[in-house]
Amino acid sequence: MLKFYLIMLILIFLETSIPYKMVLIYGTPEDVTMNPSPLTMDFDACVEYCYGLSACMMVSHAIGTQNCIAYEIGQVSTVRETDSGGSNKVAIKMNGTETAQCPLTAEENSMKFGAETANYTYREFDITVSNSLWTFTPVPACPKNFTMVTRPKGQWCIGVVPAKACITQKQGSSMCTKSYGNSILSGVENFEEYGLIQDLAQPHLTDLPSGAAGRSTVGFWINGDRKPICTGVNKTASCNGTNEFTFSDPTLSLNPTGYIWGVDQPSGTLAKDSLCVHYGFNSTTKQSIGVDDYSCTVSSTNGTCFIGYICGFRPS
Repeated sequence: MLKFYLIMLILIFLETSIPYKMVLIYGTPEDVTMNPSPLTMDFDACVEYCYGLSACMMVSHAIGTQNCIAYEIGQVSTVRETDSGGSNKVAIKMNGTETAQCPLTAEENSMKFGAETANYTYREFDITVSNSLWTFTPVPACPKNFTMVTRPKGQWCIGVVPAKACITQKQGSSMCTKSYGNSILSGVENFEEYGLIQDLAQPHLTDLPSGAAGRSTVGFWINGDRKPICTGVNKTASCNGTNEFTFSDPTLSLNPTGYIWGVDQPSGTLAKDSLCVHYGFNSTTKQSIGVDDYSCTVSSTNGTCFIGYICGFRPS
């Protein structure tokens, strides 16, 4: 087991009741993506500063100086451990363990660190040690306003995103991709996700855009494109419900069960323009009325305004 030199151990309990500790070693940061401006303070003050700052993940301090560098989450990915006679000390923040004793090996620590960041409600890192190299690897997570779900094909981030006006499916799809990078309109995997979306949408149903005034229904665009063979034809076994559509959501199952269709929906097999899908709500009761097929190029009708979209992407 890799031995490392502990100078002191500090345990603190935050409001979240998660104990943190600062593990101190001789070493120097490597693979630094951003060099913060040095702070003028001794080593003890440097360590105290870091554990008091939620986003701080480690500090580096040249022995015998007042030069303290505090690294926040994402600014450094590795630390090279050196012998106890080295000229630089590093204090690494990690989640605490049940014991307050100073362990003699890295493996006796939690080797994890997590905290809230500007973009994430909670961001966690795995800490590994190999050949004197400490590596910080981010655990896949979803940013704020998105919820992670686990599907048979992998993890997926889902977010309900409101628009400032009634929008078409093409506009919603474009907004999703441009706003969140490698993202697309999300599908609905199962009944649990259907319920999750209903819950996530509630805050956006109380402050509707002006275009939704007087309309009984509002909707959010979701993933789904009508198959050409199911356009302008009578319903058949192969064109009856969810199987009338193809899906580009990469983690959606072949036969997703989360498309809970509204009364008599989908109804567009005989129509030639009901090619897209939205998740609908009663604008008065705020309750879901099921998913429905609709024209991709329509932003509103006399009774409906499409007020946003359900965006999805893989966690990173």
